[in-house]
Amino acid sequence: MIGCRRVLERACKAKLGDAANGKNLYDLIDAVLANMETTKALSDWAHDLRQLGNDAVHGDDTPITKEDAKQAYDLTVLLVDLLFSYPNRIAKMRQAGK
Repeated sequence: MIGCRRVLERACKAKLGDAANGKNLYDLIDAVLANMETTKALSDWAHDLRQLGNDAVHGDDTPITKEDAKQAYDLTVLLVDLLFSYPNRIAKMRQAGK
């Protein structure tokens, strides 16, 4: 238990850098999750692929590559996991710990 708590604290501090100074673990957790770089990167990726889809739907003649299709699929799976699978997994794991 203590080891997991230490890893969590060090991970938060590593991600926050100087912004972690003076924060307790409670505040570190809130800060790191509120500022997740992955959220911005995921949003940017989704908008890039949204634009590709818009171009395809609205008659742009630019061909969709195999890599574009794979990225669209990977993003879809990731978003569904983040929006539905992970919250359910988290709830089940929390319930099992009670």
